[in-house]
Amino acid sequence: MEEGMFAIIQDEDGNEIELEHVKTIQFEDNEYMGFIHADTPEDADEVEIIVLRVDDEGDEEMLITIEDESELERVYTYLLTQLEEEDEDFDD
Repeated sequence: MEEGMFAIIQDEDGNEIELEHVKTIQFEDNEYMGFIHADTPEDADEVEIIVLRVDDEGDEEMLITIEDESELERVYTYLLTQLEEEDEDFDD
């Protein structure tokens, strides 16, 4: 999935949430995708980033919620570092 693409997922209550893909990373032998809520204003002071793991289920890629808090923290930190580096490259 390319940056700027959109996905619709269901939360634990079955509500549909539209997300905008911002970054895909490889980390510790897994692929992860970072998303923001599609309705997040571009000038928002704070942005919630949602990180999901990509798992292959046969021919399909499935986005999986990361249940392990330690894994989520490591991936989230790495993703933020990657986004900050991209932002610095863009500013130069």
